Amino acid sequence: MVASVGGPRGIREATPLVDRVEIKASARATRVGHLDFEIMATVSEDEVRTNAERVRSISESVPMGIFILTRAGTGPGVAGLKQNFGDGYLARFVGEPEAVADALRGLGELGIDRIQLTEMFPGSHSALAPHLLS
Repeated sequence: MVASVGGPRGIREATPLVDRVEIKASARATRVGHLDFEIMATVSEDEVRTNAERVRSISESVPMGIFILTRAGTGPGVAGLKQNFGDGYLARFVGEPEAVADALRGLGELGIDRIQLTEMFPGSHSALAPHLLS
């Protein structure tokens, strides 16, 4: 069983019960009933790191993944979306494919061993593939 968690309570209550934990970095941005980009822009690396540490404080061995919305590519649509994320942590996963791939690889430093990618625009996976599979 997998639990997708995004806050202290979910982590505390779900982690002991599951075979895998998936951190949902954008969880705060969905609590309003839709995807709120203004809230997504405020997600920090410290917030994601703290959630990973919370999981590890409960279970040192449970496999840990993360859910990431991504848009890899070039052009005004990508630049506009990246601008919406400002300096927030999730902005790392929008932009030039090579930079996005580097940001994805960096998630391993948090103890994350699996990444679930969801395209925010068709073609992002294809743009990332050469940078992740080489």
